[in-house]
Amino acid sequence: MRVLHLLESGGLYGAERVVLNLSLAMRAAGRHEPVVGCIVQRPDEPSALHDEAVRLGLRAEKVLLRNLRLPLDAPGAARRLRALGIGLVHSHGYKATVYGSFLRGWWRVPMTATCHLWFMDRAAPLKMRAMVALEQRLYRRFPAVVAVSGEIRDVLVRAGVR
Repeated sequence: MRVLHLLESGGLYGAERVVLNLSLAMRAAGRHEPVVGCIVQRPDEPSALHDEAVRLGLRAEKVLLRNLRLPLDAPGAARRLRALGIGLVHSHGYKATVYGSFLRGWWRVPMTATCHLWFMDRAAPLKMRAMVALEQRLYRRFPAVVAVSGEIRDVLVRAGVR
């Protein structure tokens, strides 16, 4: 089965390293084929994560899901990912969870998630707070959510996430 690790990335940081290491381990185990999916705002947008995945010999795809054009981009992205034979979407981060869930309107695929960070200052921008709140609601529908730490696990459990 091909597993799409979907995330938006601004560089090679903690979550990106987790995705790369997880993808390498999956490939080595031989049970599933990882695909690193990088959400981009432009087809020609550079992505350090995409480039590093390719350098490591992993399959990587830029997934065009523009913030203000999501309803227009989602059907095409869903068709493209379905054609790649993706059998599971594993989201990493609030945008990947929200946008990945949105894709499911055009493509019925199972989803799971890893929650990398969920501590947010009350002064965070309203849009970010709204996306995280939506992510939290979506997590409640997932068959599994992985927390990267005990503290994040406790926050998820208090929020009603399995």
